[in-house]
Amino acid sequence: MLWNAIRIWILSLVIVYAVGAGVSTHLTYLARAIPDEFRGYEPWLKAGAFFPDTLYSCKPSDKLAQFAERAHWPRFLISALELWQDRYGSVSRKRNCEDSLKFQAFLIGVFSHQIVDSSWHSLVDGYSSHGLLRVMAETEFDGDVEEAHNYLDVMGDFIVMSNVFNGIADSSWRYYTDTNWSLPNEQDVMELLRRNGVDQNDISYKELNVCLMRGLSASVSELYVVLNRRVEILNVAYGISPVAREFLEDCWQGGEFDIVAMLHACLPVYQSLFKPHIDMELQEQRLQLCGNLPEVSRTLSEYNGNLDFQYDNGVLTVSSRVPRSNFGTSIAVGRFGEDKKLYAAISAPLEDSKGSVYLIALENGAKAKAVMKPFTSMRGLAVHTYRFNDKDFLVVSEPGSNRIHFYLARKRILTIHDRTVDAFQLQLSCVADINGDFVPDLILSGASYGRNETGCAILVSGSSLISYLNSDQPAEVEISALTAVRLNGGPFKKPYQHFGAALTSSYSPSPTGFLYVTCQNFGMVLVYPLSGLHSDSLPMYVVIEKEITLFKTYNYDDVKILPSIVHGMFGKALLSWNYVGNSFIAISQHLFNNVFIYREINDKVEFFLKLELQHDSSSYSSTIGFGSAIQYDDQHKLLYVSSPGSFDGKGAIWRVSMQEIINAVKIWKQDILYMNAVSHLYFVNPQTDPKGASNFGKTMQITPDSRIIIGVPQLNYGNLQSKQLTGAVIIK
Repeated sequence: MLWNAIRIWILSLVIVYAVGAGVSTHLTYLARAIPDEFRGYEPWLKAGAFFPDTLYSCKPSDKLAQFAERAHWPRFLISALELWQDRYGSVSRKRNCEDSLKFQAFLIGVFSHQIVDSSWHSLVDGYSSHGLLRVMAETEFDGDVEEAHNYLDVMGDFIVMSNVFNGIADSSWRYYTDTNWSLPNEQDVMELLRRNGVDQNDISYKELNVCLMRGLSASVSELYVVLNRRVEILNVAYGISPVAREFLEDCWQGGEFDIVAMLHACLPVYQSLFKPHIDMELQEQRLQLCGNLPEVSRTLSEYNGNLDFQYDNGVLTVSSRVPRSNFGTSIAVGRFGEDKKLYAAISAPLEDSKGSVYLIALENGAKAKAVMKPFTSMRGLAVHTYRFNDKDFLVVSEPGSNRIHFYLARKRILTIHDRTVDAFQLQLSCVADINGDFVPDLILSGASYGRNETGCAILVSGSSLISYLNSDQPAEVEISALTAVRLNGGPFKKPYQHFGAALTSSYSPSPTGFLYVTCQNFGMVLVYPLSGLHSDSLPMYVVIEKEITLFKTYNYDDVKILPSIVHGMFGKALLSWNYVGNSFIAISQHLFNNVFIYREINDKVEFFLKLELQHDSSSYSSTIGFGSAIQYDDQHKLLYVSSPGSFDGKGAIWRVSMQEIINAVKIWKQDILYMNAVSHLYFVNPQTDPKGASNFGKTMQITPDSRIIIGVPQLNYGNLQSKQLTGAVIIK
């Protein structure tokens, strides 16, 4: 098997085999979640974060393996809490003694391990077809769950650590190598084992410590492989699955940011159990539900002082002071306030594990004016501008609950929701007048929609929103009550095809305009004619890189799920614009560092030109991400493309004029335009120490006065202390 060959290759690099794959990942997530009051108890926290895996193979026996499995489930934590209540909680003078706090820290570590494993390995009750492991297996490993599991547990560690630090000069590496792991008081640990079916004859406290140190050895071994064989390891990892890093971070069920939000939502629930006289049966139910408990969205409130503003040579950097917020994930520009002045709406989808949206004034000196919080989404938001009747509505997607909120002058006006049983991760993708009635329409999408993530695209007629937007009273309405066209990817109905991963429409819709929908894991974009569009419409064209095929001649029976190493995420980002009366479409393939440009002419779509980045050798090709975001400056006729991984992860923005694009085709007769640093490099991340992979340029927006707003949502990713994952935006 392929995996066995890779494992042998890794063993040739590491003298000491890294027992217990996944250790460094568990330590990283633990660092994201340590409560401030337990910062001084890292030795016991780390021991707990590895403890559930300690006895799987250290001292082989069926009894110990069964105990290890039991330690991965909430009932084990409840038995540990009952023990803590007996020994410390019920005795007021012992409740806050050192042994009590060490035991609590240890159990917090175990709790974090359980949250990570249940999410990573698709064990969340009711979501087994949606988790990270399942989706990786179906899309990258031809349905082989074991292969995907092995990849995640070993290569996942190396990918996560490579994002945290670049070398030994980074202070974060010490967190993984400190040799101070410690079990709690011997009597407490052995009694915990006894209550879960293991006694002194099965394993001693000393032997348990030896097994625990295997986890530390694994962490240190993995760390030094990354430090000394970084290039070789990552070439293997990305050679198997180029999209792995994005899956690990962004998968809505089990990706890093989902887990971080879940940990911060659930940890306070777990910590609240360390009180005397708790009803354990009730608390076990709370523990199992805490990640899914919704909260009511609130309206816009006054700015809370959580942002820092810094000017330098005409460049403004706005960064968050709030750890684990991912400020800068999505950006919208509009006149959202009562004063009718221009604002940037910046989302921070992880803030307080629920999400916030900040409004930053763009006129007369940038400053924050208001903050909207919280939302129930555990993983990210999209923000858009909806312009109608001389008003700019701020539209905030809440994919965790399949809700779309409209705000005007700080007040929520309308909420649209989808309560379909298989609705998952529905959000607004773009706003466009697709039927030519001069009322903007909504194009919603959910690539993970459906029980097996087939995906969907929903076009909501703007005319059906008018009465709600003009009302003085806030309203909530089901999508089913609105005039809408629902596309489900037909005739393609394959599990995990991810239809609707990205969408756009012709820039100037007309009876001959088109709707473009990415079907991500087929590596294609489907093109639908807007005229007469209905829920049973079939595409007119299938676009795969340079090839544009009439759907009626396309043999769609042979279509199958392709891994990212084949399709390169063709269709990652879509953008339409108008130049000299012609409608152009850009489709990115960011894992291969390409952007394909097409032109609509005579009611047809034709390939025009491919932009290909000539990348620097210091970066891994599939992590450069040229095409992660695309924007067009209509005033100066310039196309901007981001590459968050350029220059060894620093990140850059590139630009090319439409005149050069036209000349390349019309005069030089080229079908590829190579983007290079001499002619096309516009802006490199100015931050000298972004601490880890900051994702500079993951999102961009152009303001009406041609300023560019660049999202840096993972600023301080590599900071494992208090100011981690704060995020920022840069305005140039």
